[in-house]
Amino acid sequence: MLLKLLKYDMKSVFRIWWIMALSVLGMSVVGGVGLKIVTTLIEADRFSFLVLMAMLLVIACVMAIIASAVVTELLVFVRFYKNFFTDEGYLTFTLPVSRKDLLLSKTVNALIWTAAQAVLMVVCIFLVVLIGVPASVGEDFFRELTYTISVVFADAGIWAVIYVLEVLVIVLLSMLFSISLIHFCITMGAMLAKKAKILAAIGIYYAVNMVISFGMQIFTLIFTLMMSAGLGELLDRAAPMMRCGIVAIMLLIACCMMATVSGVMYFITLGRLERNLNLA
Repeated sequence: MLLKLLKYDMKSVFRIWWIMALSVLGMSVVGGVGLKIVTTLIEADRFSFLVLMAMLLVIACVMAIIASAVVTELLVFVRFYKNFFTDEGYLTFTLPVSRKDLLLSKTVNALIWTAAQAVLMVVCIFLVVLIGVPASVGEDFFRELTYTISVVFADAGIWAVIYVLEVLVIVLLSMLFSISLIHFCITMGAMLAKKAKILAAIGIYYAVNMVISFGMQIFTLIFTLMMSAGLGELLDRAAPMMRCGIVAIMLLIACCMMATVSGVMYFITLGRLERNLNLA
């Protein structure tokens, strides 16, 4: 049943998302051409109306890429809100499926489309750079990037692979954190407000973000004090393997913190759906 729910959710988003994705890819090609015109004419010291128009095309491309991320978020989370907290909720919660599966389907669906949007943005940026940036600049950039990666792997060895895996996990957990936070805020807003549910959800979102930002500032301050108190010097004097291990442990702690907070918000949301909604 979970797979059927997920398939239905994904098809609903895909019907609009693919049109938006093709449009943004097209705008990326146009933006790359505009960037090519700008760089070519500026190198030739030829400033004209054509340069201004080309710059506008580049700006429009950047705005289109940013807008695509907003559209993806709206497609995913508006669907979550409508399916659970509008008149559609009366139908949704009468389905012969547990609310745990309903929430899990929405979470996995959001994760898939968030990852798809990230890939889309990378492809769009790559197209703009590939078309608009001179080949010599691109070759220099990739040469420097390759050299930096080789140096890191040469110094860290197998630890570099662990770092990459941990960073990938952090990226995945950051997506889950964002999804769980928005689901949590929408749910709490719908529970607390009878009419202005969206406004309540937005208010809760900003309030929770303020609390999280405050916590991050405290964590950063503590870390800075620890570094100034001699932790940085201790790391410099430590053996290379021990230093790499400490960095890996710090990344692992970051993973555990994000996973814990995401899990807490997910299960609070599930608990509210299980206890406070009686639409079946």
